[in-house]
Amino acid sequence: MNDLIFAYPASEGKPVLKNVSFTLGDGETIAFVGPNGGGKSTLISLLLGLYPLDSGEIRIYGRPVNEISWEQGRKCAAVIFQSFLRYETTVKDNIVLGNIAQADNQELMGYAARLSTAETFFDRLKNGVDTKVGSVYEGAVNLSGAQWQRLAVARGFFADTPLLFLDEPNAAVDPVTEVELFHHYREGMKGKGGIIVSHRLAALQKVDRILVLEAGEIVEQGSHNELMERKGLYYEMYLKQKNWTV
Repeated sequence: MNDLIFAYPASEGKPVLKNVSFTLGDGETIAFVGPNGGGKSTLISLLLGLYPLDSGEIRIYGRPVNEISWEQGRKCAAVIFQSFLRYETTVKDNIVLGNIAQADNQELMGYAARLSTAETFFDRLKNGVDTKVGSVYEGAVNLSGAQWQRLAVARGFFADTPLLFLDEPNAAVDPVTEVELFHHYREGMKGKGGIIVSHRLAALQKVDRILVLEAGEIVEQGSHNELMERKGLYYEMYLKQKNWTV
């Protein structure tokens, strides 16, 4: 991504992102952090080609993102947004919709369920992965928000793509559980390119690189230790969360 500038039509030309440049290396996991409205989720949408660019360039494996077809894009990258979809069907269907061609791949199913920790609840259901979930079907199990979110993350891992984007993947779980889940995610992202968006900084200490966005610009980047040593915005945000102050 080079010198990216982007504004929503409703923003009257005021850029949401400006002069944003970074590279995601092979097998590297990076995190976007920063105050609300900094452009983190917008960046994910632009990387997926969901919005047209105003200025600048995005390349994925050397190709401009606007030259990549939707079919090629689905094979290249998977994303789980904070506002994920809940499919009123079986647990299995909720997961395999990430990669229909591999719907009968039990090994991949187990891998995705373990990394997302979804297996911790659906193994206890009467019909296992064949249990209907939601409120549409008679006898279906109504899941908690955290359980739905884990199914969505499992769907992302089941997609088995070389790039995986997680936008606030644990917003529905408590901070202690989130740290545990990120250990699983790091395992699943080995050998992949990955981007994580999260407000909970304690869970991101082991990512390869952290990019701090404020008012649409990258104001800091580096490892957790490097950013703590600089005592800038990341340092202030981390200490506030650690001490539960405002």
